[in-house]
Parts: sequence; C-alpha cells; structure tokens
Amino acid sequence: MNETETPLTIYTVGHSNQSAEAFLRLLTDAGIDTLADVRSAPASRYLPQFNQRDLQESVENVGLRYVFFGDSLGGRPPKPSFTTKPVTSATTK
Repeated sequence: MNETETPLTIYTVGHSNQSAEAFLRLLTDAGIDTLADVRSAPASRYLPQFNQRDLQESVENVGLRYVFFGDSLGGRPPKPSFTTKPVTSATTK
C-alpha cells in the first residue's frame, strides 16, 4: 500500500434475531456503505427479513450497497460429497 491509499476496514456482523430496522440502523450508525453477504444459504425460516432478496431490498432502500459472496466465501460446501459422515456406533465397530 502506498502513502495515498486509505486502508480498507472490514467489519463482521450477524443479524441474530434483530428486526430489519435495528440491523440496518446498526450498519448505518457504524458508517457501513456495503454489505457483503457471505452466507452460503442466505435464507431464514424464522426471520424472513434476512432472506437474500428481502435483505438486499432493505439494504438498498437505505442507500447501502448489497453484494452476495456466499457462493464463493460461504461456509457450507456446495456438494454433499464434501461433508463428512456423522460418526455413529455402527460406523465405529
């Protein structure tokens, strides 16, 4: 990095069980301008305001940028063959 470049700061945040309004206020109060969604499965049965489409719309409606990286940075592998089988008493004999 040269002397004229500003260092990039990356924050991490989870939505927990907050309302969309509280979550967006948290982002805006912290001066966040871009939300990078890294969830490999960006959906919530219990908190639909954090489903990918709804979250993107809410974020953009308050003037922030939404970028999805879950397909490349998400924690869940895309293929079931990448997951390990659970250890059971039948497999340990």
